[in-house]
Amino acid sequence: MRYMAYGLAAWCQLASLILTSCTGASADLPDEGVSALPLETLRVRRGDFHDRVLLTGTLEATRGVRITPPRTPTWQVQIRWMEEDGVPVVAGQKILELDNTAFAADLEEKQLAARKEEKEIQQQQAEGEARSAELSFAVAQRKVELDKAAIDADVPKELVPLREYQDKQLVLERARSAFAKAEEELQTQIRTAAQELEIRRANLRKTLYDIRVAEQAIAELSLEAPTAGVLIVGNMRRENRKLQVGDTVWPGYVVASIPDLNEMQVEAQLSDVDDGRVVAGMRASVWLDSYPDTELAGFVRDITPVAQETSPRSLRRSFRVRVALDETDPERMRPGMAVKVELQVPTETEALLVPRAAVDFTVFPPMAFLADGDAVPVTLGRCNAHECILEEGLELDAELGRRPL
Repeated sequence: MRYMAYGLAAWCQLASLILTSCTGASADLPDEGVSALPLETLRVRRGDFHDRVLLTGTLEATRGVRITPPRTPTWQVQIRWMEEDGVPVVAGQKILELDNTAFAADLEEKQLAARKEEKEIQQQQAEGEARSAELSFAVAQRKVELDKAAIDADVPKELVPLREYQDKQLVLERARSAFAKAEEELQTQIRTAAQELEIRRANLRKTLYDIRVAEQAIAELSLEAPTAGVLIVGNMRRENRKLQVGDTVWPGYVVASIPDLNEMQVEAQLSDVDDGRVVAGMRASVWLDSYPDTELAGFVRDITPVAQETSPRSLRRSFRVRVALDETDPERMRPGMAVKVELQVPTETEALLVPRAAVDFTVFPPMAFLADGDAVPVTLGRCNAHECILEEGLELDAELGRRPL
């Protein structure tokens, strides 16, 4: 009896499982007479073509004060210290220091050279004066000898023997020649000493000028804010990042700026594959990533004619699009904020439209697949995410099939 009870319980559990499985399976099956829904019929239609262009970009100020390093003898200088990006500053506040080590060492060398030049000028001037005095004394001596020879030779020829007269005339000529030579040496010494002193003084003036330039460069290597505002640190364009301590900059390089927050604009990037989709004057809607519920209106101010690399080693190229904003909120908007831009492309009414699902864009010209499986070439205009404007190749209401995967 006990074994019979166990067997009856087992059969009941098995029957319950079978009934449950059958009931679940029958619940998943469709009712009789319900057929599968037909696939959507693709066809060429006529209607309004709507399109939009989405871009990403950043805010920038249309006006502002740019801060650049001064002109220095070494041209390139390193950043030793800088204020943080985005902090408020006041006029006259120190915002950046450039390394002056090379200028300080060069300044010390030039100061030593200037002192040496001054001593050499004094020594050369003293030697020149001593040499000039010596030659002046020789000139005076030759003058005395000349005067004496002139007195001796000023004797009538009839009063002395002829030979004695000729000897005195010869002595007079020699005295005159010696005096002329002494005077010429004196004048040459004076001119030469003056020229050498002028060369020395010119070298000293150049050294003193270099000292002033070095001192001015050292003083100017500490950059101050020319006006109050928000400090925006410049970018290292080659590496697509903000400037940091240790980076090398040069005169004319924008190391920082203080923008005017009363008028902002958007700088966005348009991929080169979308060339022609954006033109100047198009209306735009802008949303700040920090305030996604606030919509700003604007228009495309201009677009660069040539696409450029997005970074030095990137193969991607893009156009730079500048969007002017109708209004600016200085309290919330800051340069560098990320934004989303939606450009309003004009709607083309009563256009002949073909679904993108029926077109193969991997070949040229594009091929549209018909409902019977054939493919025909088509000429297309603008496209959005779902449809393209059909220019040639198909008739209105032509039935299409989906392109093979």
